[in-house]
Parts: sequence; C-alpha cells; structure tokens
Amino acid sequence: MSNKAYFEQEIRDRANELDSLDDALSIGLLSLSSYSSSARATMLSSHLMQCLVPIHAEIPGVLTGYEHMFGQYSTGYKKTDSKLKIVKKIEKYPGFSYTLITYDPKKDEYGILQRQEVRNLSEMYGYKWNNEVIDSYSVGDTVPKDTVMYRSPSFDEYQNYRYGVNAKVVYVISQETIEDAVVVSESFAKKMATTYVDTCDVPINDNDIPLNIYGNSENYKSFPDIGEKTKRAVICAIRRKNKAMDQFNLKNSNLRKIFPSDEVYQMSDNFVIADIDIWANKSIDEIPDLPAYAQVKRYMRQLIDYYTEIYEEFQKIINSDSKYTEELSRLYAKAKDYLDPTCKYADEDKIFSNIQMEFTMYKIEKLRRGCKIAGRYGNKSVLSNVISDEEMGCTEDGIVPDIRIDALGVLGRLNSGQLYEMELNWIAETVRDRISRMDSLSEKFKYLYSFLDIAAPEQAASMREFLAYKSNDEVIDFMKKIEDGRIYIIQSPMYCVNGDTMVKLYDKFNPERTYMTYTNEDGERHNTIKKVIVADEYIMRLKQEPVTKFSVRSKSMNNPRTSMPIKSTKAARHKIPYPDQCKQLHL
Repeated sequence: MSNKAYFEQEIRDRANELDSLDDALSIGLLSLSSYSSSARATMLSSHLMQCLVPIHAEIPGVLTGYEHMFGQYSTGYKKTDSKLKIVKKIEKYPGFSYTLITYDPKKDEYGILQRQEVRNLSEMYGYKWNNEVIDSYSVGDTVPKDTVMYRSPSFDEYQNYRYGVNAKVVYVISQETIEDAVVVSESFAKKMATTYVDTCDVPINDNDIPLNIYGNSENYKSFPDIGEKTKRAVICAIRRKNKAMDQFNLKNSNLRKIFPSDEVYQMSDNFVIADIDIWANKSIDEIPDLPAYAQVKRYMRQLIDYYTEIYEEFQKIINSDSKYTEELSRLYAKAKDYLDPTCKYADEDKIFSNIQMEFTMYKIEKLRRGCKIAGRYGNKSVLSNVISDEEMGCTEDGIVPDIRIDALGVLGRLNSGQLYEMELNWIAETVRDRISRMDSLSEKFKYLYSFLDIAAPEQAASMREFLAYKSNDEVIDFMKKIEDGRIYIIQSPMYCVNGDTMVKLYDKFNPERTYMTYTNEDGERHNTIKKVIVADEYIMRLKQEPVTKFSVRSKSMNNPRTSMPIKSTKAARHKIPYPDQCKQLHL
C-alpha cells in the first residue's frame, strides 16, 4: 500500500470514531507535522475551525496532497450529480437572487438551483458566492454532470480547498515583532480581506412609520435598496405614531430626521444589502397607500410575484406526473404559505400584527491592527501594525515582504516546520527562476525533476507518469504555467522532508540570501546587518477581531454555557451600535 493510500485509510478510520469529519479531515491538512509539537498540531485543528474565508484565497505552495479530499466533504459548493436541463428561471431580485427550475431526463425528475449573493455561517462571518458558472446559463441550456454551479472562495476550479494565502515572510528582531506581534504591509492587508455577513430584523407595527432617512423631498426612501450600501451606520429607523405629537412628528422635514424616541436599527457603514425578505400578516391592500410604505410595498409585490411564479410552476410539475426533489417541495411549501392569507408568521413565538423585514448584508473587511493570523503550525500572531509597502522595505531583487515575524518566536515554541516550509518555497522559487531562463524544454524538465526527486519523490514520479500521456503542446503549456506561476510541492503530513533532505537541496541548488533595505523609525533607509530570506509561508486569518478584544467587560449576567456576558435585547436586534450594559474597566 502506498503512503497516500495508507494515510487516506487512516483518515477514514479516524472519521468513524468521530461525530463529524471535521477533525478527521484536518489531519490531512497538517503540514510538515513532524516538526510541530502535539500541542501546536492540536492548535492547528482549532485554527482550521476558526479561520475566515479570504476573498483572494490561494492553494498552499507546500501542499499536503489532501486539499481535494477535504473539499469533497464540504457544503461550500454545489455540484450537479447528473445531466440537467434548465426549464425555467424565476427571479426574486434581478442580478442578485433567482431560482432555476431544472429537469433530469434520466430520472424524470424536476429540481432547483438557487442563486444567492452571500452565505452567513455564524455571528457576522460568512462569504460571497462565486456565481460565474450559474450566471452563464440560460433557459433551455443543458448543464453537464459534475458541473460546479457556484462555490465559495475556498475552492478553486478543481475543488481544492483553500483557506489562506501565500505570504512573503521575513524573520526579524524588532520592537514591533516581540512575542506574537507581527507587522504586515497594506497590500497584504487588502489581500487577506474577508466578507462579513449579517442579518437584521426590522418589525413595522400598525402604528409605526418608516422614516425617510435615505430619500429626499421628492423620493421617500426608508432603507437602502438591494445592492446599495448603508450610510451613517443606520439601516432603517421607525417612528411610533403619537396623536399628541403627530402634527410635528409627521412633517415631511421631520420625517428625514431621527429623534431620540425613534427605533433605530444600526450597522456600521458600507454594508451592502444583498437580500430583503418581508413577512406580512396583512395583505398588501391592507397596508396604507402612503409614501412611507411605498418602498416596502414595492418589495412585497416583487416577493408576491416571485412566490406566485414558483407556485404556478410547481402545479405544472405535479400535473406532469414527473418526480420532484425534496428541495423543490420545500420551496413550494414556502411559496404556498407566503401566498396563503390565513397563514400567520411569528417572531420568537409571538404573532406580530403587521410586517417584519429581514435584511441580509455583507461587507468586505481587510486586515487591521489587532486582527489575528496564523500559519499551519500553531503559530498564531497578532497584528501590531499595518504599514505601507514602501515602509516594509525590499530585497536587492525588489521583493517586498508581506509580513515581518519575530525570529526568536520560532525557537521559543520549537516550531521548525514553518522554517522548512519557507525554505522549500524559497528553493522552489530559485529553481523556477532558473528554469525560466533556460531555452531547452528538456533541460527545463531535467532541472525540475532534479529538484522534485529530492524534495518530493512521489510527486516527481506522478508527474512523469502524468506527462507521459500528454501531447507536446500540452507539455509545453504545463511548463509555461510553472514558469509564470510557481512550483507546488506536495509534502504528506506524516512523510515529509527532513534535515538531510534540506542539506541535499542546499548543496545542489545553492540559493542565495540577500540584504534587505528598510526604513527605520526616523524615516532613514538602512540595510539589514545580515542577509535574509524572504519567501512564502501559508497564512490564514482567524475569527478574533480587535473589536471583540476591548478590555472592558459587562457586569451583567453571563451565559452559563459560554461564560460570556449576555447581550441586551437592543444590542442583539441592532437597535444600538454597542451593548449598553454596565461596564467594568480592568486596569
């Protein structure tokens, strides 16, 4: 049995002992595990559960070979399990969300594919779907089997799992990188941007008036439309009718102002509205035909049209005697309830009298001071500063580091694996650069194999076997991709390079360190005392954010399960920007 087959069996055996595949599959993402302590390897498992999805996620330069296996068990993409024909497109909000009715002629079965803009995972974390494929299909088109219709940024076109980026790292000793602190460049902060996704419920009672905070004297607008951004940290504001004050409160000019007594639903600026759902316990004709309700009624009509079309299409499917999927059946039940005037909706088991709106929003958030990042060796770090690319300095070759990390931290934590990864990528980049300068294709492959035969023998053997059946043009294209991109190195979690291997690589390829020019605190340019290595290390972003680490805590009751302070109802419903419980400052 090969090493790969043996390790895959280990993962399956481990999965049988666990409630889920999460921990079992995380074994397959252990990189160079021989060089991390068991405690640090356990931390990696926790970090994988906490990592956020970068918008520009990449495949690691040093892979374990199990990234594709990990992706097979994910719900982060939708793959067709048979050949489908698209028979109907029902739009909810054009350009943002719609439902495709599909037909499987082999099974004589109807189903659905739903296009959505974002997905919320937990708290404010989520991701924006890659919808390029599903958007390319029209009614009448045939979708081949195993087509990935939409996916999260965590997957490439081959469904390899991606959970971080390859960052140019340099190890230094400075005041800004003491202990866990790191310094990153502005370009890297943008590269590690992730998507925040959140929802907000806005109830509108019979005696409530939505304020005109997004409109003007000519156009009454209570909230951002689909695709628009929030402003002034407000999603929507509601004013309760008061007979004694209505003459003043309901003046056109005052409807554009927010008074202290108004209910304000808040979210930070620049959240994009991705979806709006409206649940009404009244028919649209019963809602007053006033400018204040015009925008709400417009969205209600769109939703009524959407669910009516779904209902009518399902009736046709029933009459055809064809089968239909459980997913389509659930959507039909939802549409039937939405159109049924006797159906009543409840919020927290209480039936409300009028309308409740649900906003789904997202925001792209780059790295900032206080955010946490981590490698694959339990090496978690906190951003002490984000500086310009010019301040980061550069090597003699013009390479700008993405991250400065404390060199002493590796020794203190015995995390030599991160150095092995960095050096493998460094030598691989040296090999790639030399190959790009060669003229003969045979010389290029000979030099490439001489590297892989030492660093990853099984990968070298698989590559030879793979290319043996390719045409000359395909072989040339394969080498061109390496020259324009990088050399990926596969290191199995339990069978990886050792010190002797690294000595052989150094002796054969003799990569050269370089001096780095940097700017000190006084703005003066200096060279490093010694030559350094600036090379790639795989970095992921963790959930911990600086806004959650402010050293003030609530003195209110704690959640018995999490031991964390309980949010007030107002804070949980976005009625205030920050929790309003009594605080205690710890000094």
